[in-house]
Amino acid sequence: MADINATVKQLRERTEYFNTYSLTTAEFIGLSSEIPTLAKNNKKGSDYRYESTAGLSGVVQSSVTEKLEADRMKWTVQYKTNLSSGGSSTDPYTSRTWSMNMSQMEYPIERFLLSSDAFLLQKWRNTDDDHKSRYQYFEAMSQGAGPQYGDLTGRALSAANKVMKGLEGVMRFYPQATRTSIYSTKHEFATRKNKLNHIDTEPGDEFGNTFGGLSVQWLKSGFDWTENSDTTWTLTESWQAAEKWDPDLYGPNAWKFDGQ
Repeated sequence: MADINATVKQLRERTEYFNTYSLTTAEFIGLSSEIPTLAKNNKKGSDYRYESTAGLSGVVQSSVTEKLEADRMKWTVQYKTNLSSGGSSTDPYTSRTWSMNMSQMEYPIERFLLSSDAFLLQKWRNTDDDHKSRYQYFEAMSQGAGPQYGDLTGRALSAANKVMKGLEGVMRFYPQATRTSIYSTKHEFATRKNKLNHIDTEPGDEFGNTFGGLSVQWLKSGFDWTENSDTTWTLTESWQAAEKWDPDLYGPNAWKFDGQ
């Protein structure tokens, strides 16, 4: 929020995005001696301007003043901004918006263990109930001494205790980012499309890479084109965050089927 001067303050601002333009509604409050001048200088059809908006461009759609108490007035102005130059020569979108939702993912408890502890937990799962109740796992068959058992320790023991209580799955809530872009014509964008199913970094510039105290990685999960009734095209791209995506499965040289 910006202030025009010491007596006129901006209360709020809201912008709605359409195919080729945006509509911004801004509200200001100030002295009755100041507000009428602002409204006069921003009549419908004129260029929207005031001191603190250098660089902003738009055409005023409406300009309304309202008397308040104690020699104060409110000014509500709506202006339209052309978005036809919103992109670049390599990415010529006319408008672009981001959104983010949280999604639930569930992992087996082994996902939170070292490989060695996960291996021992699996051996414990396959052990008879009597030794399992004592948090022991079958280790080996010794000639003359019979079966030998080991004791779970550390995080493997803690995980086994949780499994015994029915806590075998761990829920995590991670963000899912969506970017919606409008184009006058359909474009190929092969590089961005080829990032599907791979670790990507773009949403981090918009939303960051830390949520709920956890560092996350982004996986590109969507690249959808839709032709609109006005012959423009909508590109919807999506990314799913997780604490970690396995680089062998989702990295730039991800494994392919049949050992490729």
